[in-house]
Amino acid sequence: MSRKKTTKKQRYPRQKQVEEAIRTLLLWAGENPAREGLKETPKRVALAYKDWFSGYQE
Repeated sequence: MSRKKTTKKQRYPRQKQVEEAIRTLLLWAGENPAREGLKETPKRVALAYKDWFSGYQE
């Protein structure tokens, strides 16, 4: 059995995809991601996770 080669684009979701997933989690938790206090939260959370997990790629 052989493994398919994966490119970085195939393995990692784009920033906007991650932000959309976070918006979905906010909706799931009963929040409105469009309200004033949460508008930038998906971007902030995505960047935080990117920073937290950056060490795994070193």
